[in-house]
Amino acid sequence: MKNWAVGKTELTQGLGTSASYSRKVVGFVPPNAEAKTNVNVVVSPVAPDFKNMGSFGSPESFGIKLVNLVDRKFGKNAKKNVATARLIDTYNVGDVFFAEYETFEDYSEELGDYATKLRFFVANAIRNPGMYNRMFSVTGVCDMKDLDKYYSSMTEVVKSFAPPKSKI
Repeated sequence: MKNWAVGKTELTQGLGTSASYSRKVVGFVPPNAEAKTNVNVVVSPVAPDFKNMGSFGSPESFGIKLVNLVDRKFGKNAKKNVATARLIDTYNVGDVFFAEYETFEDYSEELGDYATKLRFFVANAIRNPGMYNRMFSVTGVCDMKDLDKYYSSMTEVVKSFAPPKSKI
C-alpha cells in the first residue's frame, strides 16, 4: 500500500445521539485508481446481544444478508434499473467472517451492460475493546477496470486483518 492516499472521518448521522454510536472510518486509495477503488476500515457499534460474528449465523448466511442489503433486483424492481449483487464466496478464519461479492449498477442501454461494476472483499469481526461491542470491518472495493492492477493487493490487505482483542 505504498504511495496510497489515506483519509479518515467519523460518521454519526443516523446512528443515535450518544458518542458510543459514532462510526470511525479510515480509507486508503491507490494512485491512479478508478474513483471507487479503495480499501476502508470501519468500526461500528453493535447491540450488546451481538457478542461475536456467530450472532449473524454462518459465514454463508452473513454473506447472503450482506449482498441482500445491496441487491435491489427483485419483486417490483425486477425490471427496473437498480443495483444488483452476486455473492461469490464466504468463509471464516476463527471468528472472522470473510465475504466476496460483486455489484452492478447503472445499466446502460447504449452500452448494453452495467456502467459500474465493483468487486468487494470483506472481513468482519466483533470485539469488545472497552465498554461497548464493536464490529470491525475491512473492505476492499475494486472497480472491475482496476481488477488486474489492484485486486490481489487488496485481498492480501483484507486477509491480513487482525482485529483487536476483546477486554471482556
